[in-house]
Amino acid sequence: MAFYENTGYSPNFPIIAKKLTDATSLPHWHPEYELSLVCEGSVGMGRNSEYRVLKKGDIAFCGVGDLHYFNSKGMHSTVVTIIFRPELLGNAVDLSAYKQSTIPLLDSAAVEELKLEASALNEMTYCIDSIYKEMSAQRHDYKLFVKADLIKLFGLFSRHIPKSAIELDGNTAGPRSITLVQSAMKYIENNYSQDISLDEISEYLKISPFYFSRIFSSVTGLTYKNYLNKTRVEKAHNLLETTTMSVTDIAYECGYNSLRTFNRAFKELKGSTPSSLRHAADL
Repeated sequence: MAFYENTGYSPNFPIIAKKLTDATSLPHWHPEYELSLVCEGSVGMGRNSEYRVLKKGDIAFCGVGDLHYFNSKGMHSTVVTIIFRPELLGNAVDLSAYKQSTIPLLDSAAVEELKLEASALNEMTYCIDSIYKEMSAQRHDYKLFVKADLIKLFGLFSRHIPKSAIELDGNTAGPRSITLVQSAMKYIENNYSQDISLDEISEYLKISPFYFSRIFSSVTGLTYKNYLNKTRVEKAHNLLETTTMSVTDIAYECGYNSLRTFNRAFKELKGSTPSSLRHAADL
């Protein structure tokens, strides 16, 4: 997944709902709000510099521009995710009050700390599940039900989550750090086929390599080198599945200076070699 997720939905009804199994993604952001409900198992989730292992029944909210990602390594999970643009609700909800990271990740620890009643959490869970079911079935007037559930959900947030909790956590990366990391991701997206050194990208951002490394790993949960490698492998994976380019050409197109290095990196992240994946796709 690229640094910026371009979400596909109808412009007349800007919302999508999907169910993910063992969700794993690169850190990314988008100009929509995102709600996630863990239906089964456990999944790691990073949001800006915050990282939690979410379990069944936990809820996560990501505001516009929040850098976030899922990590299912060593875990199994099913997650319902709702992504929607703010104009979907019009003036029914003042979404300007819900800025980046404004709602805590609602895991068991946060629920206990906030003294959130079980009945309120159950209602929140019901709303997210209902939105997913309505979007999947698309029965008569489903759009009305989806909007109603979203409005109720934000009403529940407003009523049951104290205003003192609706603010950036003290351990969360500040806006400048997030902006710098987003700029770095844009630079990587546009130049991943080149040899981008740590010094080069730090110079581009006009900060020291040490400071860049620190904020990048804090926000994304990955070192710069690991993120760049994962980005290249994801790009290569897409080219293997959607083009007839040779494995060698794909390796060089994605920034690897040798086929051996590409094969090793790809197998480490995907569990098979590029040639094996191409062969399986051709069967």
